[in-house]
Amino acid sequence: MLNRRLRAATHATAGQLPAQDVENVLELIEVGEPVLAFDTLCTQLFEYDASVPLSVRDELADLGRGMQLAPSLWKNLGR
Repeated sequence: MLNRRLRAATHATAGQLPAQDVENVLELIEVGEPVLAFDTLCTQLFEYDASVPLSVRDELADLGRGMQLAPSLWKNLGR
């Protein structure tokens, strides 16, 4: 379920990132590295100053909390 949700969040932000970055995140999910995939996705969204819809930000926050990651990864996205 975690991988499916993370994949969906990645697809929801695909238009905001270069295709190669999206592919990298999806590959990390597929090889069983959801934490690294999450970190990479959030970092790239921040670096590109992506416009992240509130629903996706909420989903990323929920996923991050579920993986017990630092809120700094997602708290400044899309602002």
